[in-house]
Amino acid sequence: MNVHTDLRLSCFAVALTLVASLDARAVTISDQMLITSGSTVVFNQQIVEPTSPALLETPLVYGHPFLVSSLTNLLGVKVVALTEPPNSVLDGTEIPVTLPSGSKVMLSDVVISVPGTLTGLNMTGSVILVSDGDPNLSRIAGMMPGAWSNVTVMPETGSLQDVTSALAITDVDVQVLSDVEVVPEPGTVALLGGGLLGGYLLRRRTAGSDRSSEPDPE
Repeated sequence: MNVHTDLRLSCFAVALTLVASLDARAVTISDQMLITSGSTVVFNQQIVEPTSPALLETPLVYGHPFLVSSLTNLLGVKVVALTEPPNSVLDGTEIPVTLPSGSKVMLSDVVISVPGTLTGLNMTGSVILVSDGDPNLSRIAGMMPGAWSNVTVMPETGSLQDVTSALAITDVDVQVLSDVEVVPEPGTVALLGGGLLGGYLLRRRTAGSDRSSEPDPE
C-alpha cells in the first residue's frame, strides 16, 4: 500500500466519522422524568417515541393518579413550559405559544405539579410530564394565556434540567430531559465538506501521477 492510498483511506475514514457524528446529533432522545428524594431515585421513566404517526404519546405521572384530560384550567397548579431552542429542528408537533412579552416560542413539553405531598404511601400531589406527541399539549397551551403567573418558561437543553423550584415542590427533586434535534453547526458542515473535497482532489492528483509514471507506448 503506497502513501497516496494511505492518505485516501485516511480522508475517507475522517469523512465517515464526521457523517456518523452528524447522524448521531440528529437522533431524537426520548423524554425522561427523574424524581429523587434525597439520594434515592423514586421515579425514573421515559416517554417512548411512537414508531408510527398513528400512535400517540402518553404522559408520565408520579404521585396521586391524575388524568391530564380532566384539566380544564391551570388555577392551583404550577407549570414549566419547555420551549424549543432557536437552532432546533422542528418536526411539526411543536405548538406556537405567544408569551406575555409578545414574542412567540414553540412549545415542546410541559411539566405540571399539583399541590400535595409526594412522599410516603398516601401521596396527594402529582407531577406530570406531557410531551409534544401528546394531544393534551395543545389544550394546555390554550390555557396558558390566562394563567401566566403559574407558568415558568424554560428553553430545553437536551440534557436533564432541574425544574423543582419552578414547580414549588419541597419534598422531592424533579428533573426532566426533553428531546432536542439540533441543526448541524456550519463549522461542522464546512469541515465535512472540506474533508470530502480534499479526498477528491487527492484522488485526482494520484490518478494523474500514476498516468505520468506509465511508460510511453513505442
